[in-house]
Amino acid sequence: MAAAMISLTEFFEGAAGSLVWLLCAFAAFWLMFYAPLWRRVFRCSVSIAATPEAVWSAMLLEPSPPNGWAGVLQIETQRFVEGPPLRHEAVVRFSARPGVTRTLVSRVLHLEPATRLETEIESFGGVAWKPADAARTVSTLTEENGVTRLEQRIDVRPKGIVGHLWASRFYDRYHDHLRAHCEGSAAPPAKSALSRSAAIGLGVAAIAASALMLGVGASEHSVWFYVLTAVCLEAAVLLHELGHYVVMRAFGHSDAAIMLIPFFGGATLGARPTSSRYERAMIALGGPAFSALLVAALAPAAYWSIEGGAPDLDLLDRLLDGADARAAAAFVLIPLVSTMILLNIVNLAPLGMLDGGKAVDALAPGRISRAVSITAVFAALGYATTPWVTANYLGSVAALLVAVWTYRLLSPHALDLESAPMSRRQSAAAGATLAVTLAILVEASRTLLPDIAAAMRSGSERPEDMRPASAAREACGDHTATP
Repeated sequence: MAAAMISLTEFFEGAAGSLVWLLCAFAAFWLMFYAPLWRRVFRCSVSIAATPEAVWSAMLLEPSPPNGWAGVLQIETQRFVEGPPLRHEAVVRFSARPGVTRTLVSRVLHLEPATRLETEIESFGGVAWKPADAARTVSTLTEENGVTRLEQRIDVRPKGIVGHLWASRFYDRYHDHLRAHCEGSAAPPAKSALSRSAAIGLGVAAIAASALMLGVGASEHSVWFYVLTAVCLEAAVLLHELGHYVVMRAFGHSDAAIMLIPFFGGATLGARPTSSRYERAMIALGGPAFSALLVAALAPAAYWSIEGGAPDLDLLDRLLDGADARAAAAFVLIPLVSTMILLNIVNLAPLGMLDGGKAVDALAPGRISRAVSITAVFAALGYATTPWVTANYLGSVAALLVAVWTYRLLSPHALDLESAPMSRRQSAAAGATLAVTLAILVEASRTLLPDIAAAMRSGSERPEDMRPASAAREACGDHTATP
């Protein structure tokens, strides 16, 4: 009875810790992608070696080039529609999704042909824009020595921090493509959705957030331990997102960008949605599959590094004092590999916005096939964790899965029926990718993680007189920590 109460207490402690992290994670996610922050005015100008009439026609009367403006937005037709009030209508689609179109309707506030235009968006695809969110654009064209100077003032409220970062990149690409089209030159190469400085800044913030969560209440001596551990944790997230990035580039997302999100994890962004269920499934599986291959490749080195000792403060002192390569490998590989295994096992849970949920949604749209797939994946994940699962970890994962499931219920989204269905060959390829990824992670979870856990326990249970002299210099016994 006492043991059961201890386990129950540990379960709720794990759940409580996970809920605190989830509150931070969802707050960060909302702030990054959905928060209606502030309106922003983008001022853009470009010189084009063409007449104002040609630039005006390309912007407002003609279809866009084959790859679309900014390499993303394809305009099928556009025209002015007599009012009152006068409106401009454009039938648009994403470049990789032929046949799926939306109508963009803008109210014309001021019109001087080939000279000046002021508009405000009214609706997109039949959905009205709220006045507070409507984009307002003022375009002015002037000619001098055969060169047209286009100046635009775009007043808009992007959603979240990412929206503000992405919007400026989109307008820059739009003007680059417009100039190339009007001058008859080749379209410039695509730019990533985020600038390098923005991505680096978010990465530093993510490492700081992880170190803060890991090292709350830590002593001054152990600060670097938690910083280095946080770097390894974020490296595991970055490698996971790199898998998504590689697959997205293979499917033609030339503007894909990786970003780390403080407290949340990471995301790989592209400007256009996926064009098929096969593409959606393979992009979702790219992160876990790439991580699984890395785990398989790093497993021999991880086994070798375990003999160097657990990554605690003692090992950190040895590392700073110029210890051997095995000590350095243990400090890097043990948290890196163990985090990669745990992260991707949880991420393959077939729920909601997790990669496993996205893959199952795309692979098995029918109720029966979906139920079978969910049962099979959960069975594999349960089998993977049985050798080492603790009440604390179980509570943490339970809280995470309940939160993801609740999020799915509160924001239901049906499978995108506009995406192209999978062929049998594509279904077999996606299913095989999922099976191989699960097999590698299950094997690593059942063999490598228990050995890592044993090494961690042996490191924390060593008697004081058996610990290195560097550790004896510490007066308190709470400096030994495990990631």
